[in-house]
Formats: sequence, C-alpha cells, structure tokens
Amino acid sequence: MKKSTVFRNLLKKKGVIIMPGSYDPLSAKIIEWAGFGAVYMSGAGAAAAVLAAPDLGFMTMTEVVTQAKNIVNAVKVPVIADSDTGYGDALNMTRTAKEFEKAGVAGIHIEDLEKHQCGLHTGKTLLPTEEMTAKIRATKDSIEDQDFIVIARTDAIGAIGAGVDEAIERANRYVEAGADAIWVQEPPVPLQTDEMFAKVARLVKAPLMVAAGYNKHSISEFEEWGYKIVFYPTISLQTGMKTLMALMKDIKEKGRDKAFCNSLPDRGISFEEFMDFTEFHQNQTLRDKYVPK
Repeated sequence: MKKSTVFRNLLKKKGVIIMPGSYDPLSAKIIEWAGFGAVYMSGAGAAAAVLAAPDLGFMTMTEVVTQAKNIVNAVKVPVIADSDTGYGDALNMTRTAKEFEKAGVAGIHIEDLEKHQCGLHTGKTLLPTEEMTAKIRATKDSIEDQDFIVIARTDAIGAIGAGVDEAIERANRYVEAGADAIWVQEPPVPLQTDEMFAKVARLVKAPLMVAAGYNKHSISEFEEWGYKIVFYPTISLQTGMKTLMALMKDIKEKGRDKAFCNSLPDRGISFEEFMDFTEFHQNQTLRDKYVPK
C-alpha cells in the first residue's frame, strides 16, 4: 500500500496521530523503531542538521527535497514534510509538489506567509488569501497520487493585523480550495490559551494539526479539543543537541581522567547496538553475496 494511502487511512481512523519530528534519516529510523506510525520532517530541524542554519529559508527546495527523500528511504512509515512557502508563487508550487511527490513523502504542508520564517515569531506578513488558495489548487492539480496529503498552514494568529478569527476564516477557505488538513500555527507560548486552541478546533472544518513540545499542553488535551495530528517538530533535535553539548563539554574538561574515559561507553548505546541499528551485518552479508572475495 502506498504510504500516502496509509496516512490518509490514519486520518479517517478514530484517535489522534502522534508524529515526532525528524531532522535526518537516523532520527526518523529511531522514531519508527519506537513504534510511531508516521514521521514528520521538520524544516527547522533539517536546516539545522544540514546547514547549521536557522529556520529562515536558507535551504533551497532541492536541498529540502533531497533530505526528505533520504528520510523516506530510511523508514517504512509515512513521512509528512515541511515545504515552507512552496519556494515561490502558485507556478513554483506546481514543481514543488511534483518534486516532493517523487521523493516519496506521503504529504506536505504549505504556509501562507509572504516569506518564510519560523512560525513561532510574531510580526509576520501574510499572503492574500486568494494567493494561498491558488497555491493549494496548484498543488492538488499537479500531483498524480490522489492520496497525497496537502496540509495548509496559516500563520494569521501571529501575523501583523490578523488574529484567531482571521486564522479560522483563512483555514476554512483553504479547506474549500482542497486542503486535506489544516495547521493553524500557534503563536509564541505567552500568547497561547486553552480558549484559543478550543475555538480553532471547534470552528475549523477539517482535520487539525497542532505542534506540541513548545507549550504545556498534553496529547490528551489536544485530543479532547478535537485535534487529529499532534506533532513534535524539533524536540528530538533539541534533546540530542543538549546531550551532545554536555558530552563535548565533559570530554573537553575531563578527557584526561581515566575513570571518566572508562565511563564514556555507558553514556550511549553500545557499539554493537549501533552496528545492529544501522543494519551493518545484514548489509555485510549482502556484500558477501555479490562481491567476489
């Protein structure tokens, strides 16, 4: 079964879809190993992992699609990818949609920002609603796989001169244009309220996606409000960075201490576990089968 069909079936089933965010193939494989039924490819995570850059549009479409393809090839579960603004207008969106489809992702989300920046910032400027609906229609018309998921993101809550009511109005217009699901981008944490989340869930007429990990709300709360997809964009990368930073600091400060060096293997998985997880032995067997000794 196509991965897009698998994800579309998940949308139809009862219960919430939980999607941790990946930033590279290894993190995606770990998410799948943990038993999750879908993986999210974070644009912010990919920018940090590939370029050590912030989420401000530094990555080109080709770079993002390549990272998405590598992640898709590492796992058997569906992958939903961040496609930012689509890298241009509705015409550019036709190519963007095709490239992500060829990469094998189950779907993408597109944002209605005039130019891409991290969604948790304020002071953003929005595309006119008509331009965003044109991008959605262009995406739907360009893809061959009819199960490919198109998620429309609106940043109206954190945009200049907009707010929750405009976000809801835009979201419903995007559904009319063909979006399969909606992500109403959350504002910065101090501006988030239970009433805001509940109002969005009550008034937007489509499956809703919401980012967790930046706020204090649980999966159960989002599920109770009526959200369908709860995802964690960058928490895996943030946690990994904190662990690696602590390790590097300790090696720098304590690396000459024998007792410390002897304790290092206990801070991570064993080398044999590492080899098993990356399927070294299976691939070595494959090499032995085909490569003359």
